[in-house]
Amino acid sequence: MATYTEEEILRDLDTNELYDLFFDLEDGYFYTSGCRINLFADDKRWAIVFEKSGFGNRSGHIEIILDFCGNCILNKDSKHTSNTKWVYLVTGEQLAEIEEGFERVSPKASKISIRGQELYIEQDYSKYQSMGIKISEYNNPQKLIDFASLTRYLDEMNPLLFRANEIELRQMLPDDIPLIMQLDAWHHEKCIDYDDPNPSDLETFQLIAKVLVSKDTTDWKPKKKANNNWRNWPEAGTL
Repeated sequence: MATYTEEEILRDLDTNELYDLFFDLEDGYFYTSGCRINLFADDKRWAIVFEKSGFGNRSGHIEIILDFCGNCILNKDSKHTSNTKWVYLVTGEQLAEIEEGFERVSPKASKISIRGQELYIEQDYSKYQSMGIKISEYNNPQKLIDFASLTRYLDEMNPLLFRANEIELRQMLPDDIPLIMQLDAWHHEKCIDYDDPNPSDLETFQLIAKVLVSKDTTDWKPKKKANNNWRNWPEAGTL
C-alpha cells in the first residue's frame, strides 16, 4: 500500500515553488511536435516525467524537454535547482549544415540524422499541408521548409525516435523505481500562470494521482477528450 496519497501528490503539483519549470504545451519559445507523460511509482516513491519534443526557436536545436516532478527527484542542477533536462536530437550546428536563409531547409538537403538513423527530408510543400503543418511563409517566396515544420513532419513519421528512452527518462530518478504507465493522449489545460487552474482542479492530474497511488492502470478513465496534439496549441513557438 502506498505511503503517500492522491491529495499529497496534487498538493505537491500545486506548489509552484517546488519546480523551476512546469509542463507547457504552448511555450512561446518551443514549437512542440510530440509529447508524452510517464508515470513511475512504488509504495514509497512517485514521479511524473513530462516530455515534449520539438524545435526550440531560441536554443536552435531539435530536442526533447523533460520536466520531472515527484517525491524522489535526484540530480537537480546545483546552480538553478532545475527539475528539467534537455535531450538534443539534432544540434544547431548540425542544422546549420542543411540551412538556407534563417532556420529554413536548403532545397538541396536530402537527409538528416536522428539517433543514428538517416531520415529522408521531404521537400514537397503539399505533403506538409496535407498533414496540417503550416510552412512559415514570411519572406519565403521559394516556400522553403522551415525547421519547425520539418521537425513536426519527421516526428509524425517517426514518433519513437522523438520520444525519450529509458535512460533519458531516468536522469533524475532512482534506478529501481518502476515505470507503470505512459500516456500519449490526454486532456491538457494550462496551469502555469497565476490565473490558470491548479493541477489539482484538472481531471488529468486527478486521474494521474489515482494511478500513481493504486498502481492500477485501469484507473485511467478520462471523460474529457484528448487535446494534447500540437495542432491544438497554435501559439507554441510564436514569441
